[in-house]
Amino acid sequence: MDTILERYANLILSSALKVERGDLLTINTSEENSCFAHLLSRMQKRITGNGTYIQIIENGKVVMSEECDTSFKLEKRPTILVNIPSFSPFPVFKENELYSARDLKSFFHLSDPLQSTPSSIPYVTIPLPGDDWGRLVDEDGNRSLMMSLISEIMELEEDNCIERNNEKILINSYECSCLNSLDLSSCHIYSEGECDFTFSFLPNTSFIPSEKRTISNRGFVPSIIPTALYRAIDPCSLNGYLTLGYPVSIFGRVCRSMTLLFKDGKVEECVCDDESLRRMMTLLRQDEGAMRASLVSFSSDSSFECGRSYPTLIRDFDALRGMSITLGGVREDSAKEDSGANDSIISFDIPLFADNLTAESNGTIFYSDGSVVQDEE
Repeated sequence: MDTILERYANLILSSALKVERGDLLTINTSEENSCFAHLLSRMQKRITGNGTYIQIIENGKVVMSEECDTSFKLEKRPTILVNIPSFSPFPVFKENELYSARDLKSFFHLSDPLQSTPSSIPYVTIPLPGDDWGRLVDEDGNRSLMMSLISEIMELEEDNCIERNNEKILINSYECSCLNSLDLSSCHIYSEGECDFTFSFLPNTSFIPSEKRTISNRGFVPSIIPTALYRAIDPCSLNGYLTLGYPVSIFGRVCRSMTLLFKDGKVEECVCDDESLRRMMTLLRQDEGAMRASLVSFSSDSSFECGRSYPTLIRDFDALRGMSITLGGVREDSAKEDSGANDSIISFDIPLFADNLTAESNGTIFYSDGSVVQDEE
């Protein structure tokens, strides 16, 4: 029987990257994750017939590079890329500090740079279960906790996990097409006692599915599994209030209760415990765009139970909890430069409790009780 990590590797190669015969893989990893990198290398050779470049990264620099599972020198350029991130302890929080991009990344608050063109090759970033990640998620967390999380999200206990993931990718793309066919320009989102707000979508944008396309139109899923559909919103348009539905991490501390009041796209008031407020206000002061709503996300997969107890710190995994509003920068492929999208060094997702939530536009309900509403015709 395959181990969970072998199934994880197979899902990455066969479903997320859609590896083909003749492909050449490059893996960027840290030394502590090199064993899994070599497992990926061995498994991909069965499909591609090629070896693998494995690059050991420390502090953002390549410190060692090797050619694996090959009896001859690899002279072809890589056609697929895997990045295995490492997890380090959170930096020390300092109230009112203007943080560097490096520190914001360590807190999982750094925004994405906008992509001017599609990627030239398929790529995926794969978090590997380990004690370091576990301790960031929960004080008592460990490798076993994160292994359970990965297994749950990707249904790795199921023999047909790859087929199930492929089916979800198709459903995700279909739901995206359904939303985009509605030609939505504005939105009203409400749930009794939880939220009530309106906003306008950013013109000339659309909902983005989980499956991306390279310049040559090759499909791949950088999040491994299909996650939320998202779209940029007018950064001056959100009005109303919303209440945090699930826990979030603010500069390394978990906050479980928060209400935000918006006016003309900007946070006007934040209500939460004192320590969370200190951290939230520091986040909102990073730059002018940090206080503005920039993006809305909808997921139809509400079966993710782990994320209801704590944030995983992996953006696409946490997005599975339902629906969210993003403060700060937009996703990298959700808008073009000079489109009027909000610009900020930070990006912070606010998950809402989706089970009793409704999203409508001009009287048409398109999201309800945690699912995209599809046309019955």
